[in-house]
Amino acid sequence: MSETSGGYLLANGLIRVVVDTSGLVTSVYDIAADREVLAGPANLLQLHPDFPNMWDAWDVDSFYRNSVTDLTTVDSVVLEVKEPDRVAVRINRSFGRSTVSQLVALRAGSMCVDIDTDVDWHETEKFLKLAFPLDVRAERSAAEIQFGHVYRPTHTNTSWDAAKFEICAHRWLHLA
Repeated sequence: MSETSGGYLLANGLIRVVVDTSGLVTSVYDIAADREVLAGPANLLQLHPDFPNMWDAWDVDSFYRNSVTDLTTVDSVVLEVKEPDRVAVRINRSFGRSTVSQLVALRAGSMCVDIDTDVDWHETEKFLKLAFPLDVRAERSAAEIQFGHVYRPTHTNTSWDAAKFEICAHRWLHLA
């Protein structure tokens, strides 16, 4: 782990992760594969209006993506953990009447970047997403759901695939 003028560089010999001064993950570099995994800045909180066509709760129409506010203003980005087997950066944001606290961590010997996110939500008719533009070719993703996992296509080759534009994920999403 090292602090740079542009944020923090977290490394464990397997991957290198750059967290910039805005709390965005600007690079996840796979050292063994000698390639960048991100297609753009990740860990980007995005706020969307929530005005569905039919029902108020749990109804998301695909056109919600037409209006988005990227939340790049940050209250603080600080090194919180520097241990022999783990390093972590704490990111705090506030918007509207809500706050978000994130811990971006990298463990020794792990190919995973852990992002623990706590949201104190006080907004109405809005929903929050976390964007991760990946440069990974995969036919499907897997996400944890209650009592198991669900697969979703990463493409929209058919109308059935296009209708699966949202994924419910509890703690993890796997794309490989």
